[in-house]
Amino acid sequence: MRGYNSIKIKRSRSADSRTAEYLPSLNEVINATIQHQNDVREALQWLQHKLYNIGLRHDYSKLYNMTEFYDSYVKSYEDKNYTFCKDKWYSEIHSKERHNLQDYPPDDINLLDVLEYIADRVMGDLGRWGRYKEYKLSPELLTKAYNNTIELLKNNSEVEE
Repeated sequence: MRGYNSIKIKRSRSADSRTAEYLPSLNEVINATIQHQNDVREALQWLQHKLYNIGLRHDYSKLYNMTEFYDSYVKSYEDKNYTFCKDKWYSEIHSKERHNLQDYPPDDINLLDVLEYIADRVMGDLGRWGRYKEYKLSPELLTKAYNNTIELLKNNSEVEE
């Protein structure tokens, strides 16, 4: 991979008959297809790097605001009817983390946010209760995440001749 700041790919028009400007030789098609494989790998490695960094920062607001988080934790522990999601710590601090898709989905939600949300829910439920509860995201939110991920890749890609 050439770098994590942007995705650098090479033009490969002859990898597809719809974009070929002439009838390429078999070897040219092979080389263009290999180039396309490399370009997809570049994009996936870039996404992997982004996802890795998301994992490093997951729930940072709990650790960096532990006193507020713990106060909310204690209230919730002592009063099972207390909803910590309405607490100042959650609504003003933790809600800014991009994985809180149920209550505070970011305007520019993408599939990396969705993957963090899924990992958070499954690992949290399994680790805490030993089973996974079902959660749902709206089709509209998932479509928005899909489209925003396309834009994220487009905006971070450079095509070289």
